Amino acid sequence: MKEAVSSSEKSALLKTLLWSARILFFLASTVIMFAEWGPGPANEPLIKDWLFAADLFFAWIGLGGLLFAYWKEGIGGMIALSGYILSSIFIIIDSQLSFYLFIFVIQMIPTSLYLAYWLKENGYLKD
Repeated sequence: MKEAVSSSEKSALLKTLLWSARILFFLASTVIMFAEWGPGPANEPLIKDWLFAADLFFAWIGLGGLLFAYWKEGIGGMIALSGYILSSIFIIIDSQLSFYLFIFVIQMIPTSLYLAYWLKENGYLKD
């Protein structure tokens, strides 16, 4: 027979999930900052073309969503997810931005954890 998970075990699991998402958010944000604004040629413009600008815009929406998820996990996770999906579309369109796809895969880890926490907390995911 299936044993029921006690509420203290469930609470510990949810707290672990939430804090893992928060810690990974800060680590992933550091990675994206260094990757996008790291050392490069001094005379090269930051915004190269409109695809890069759109990608950067949606990436910042994703980061803003993750920051908002620190307070409201569900809504922030959904904002981050939509921002990263839209940003990934621009990365797929422009092959010169393919390096950034790896960065957004890293950013999807805390986004997924925030959404999993929210779904589990609100009873949408069963044990």
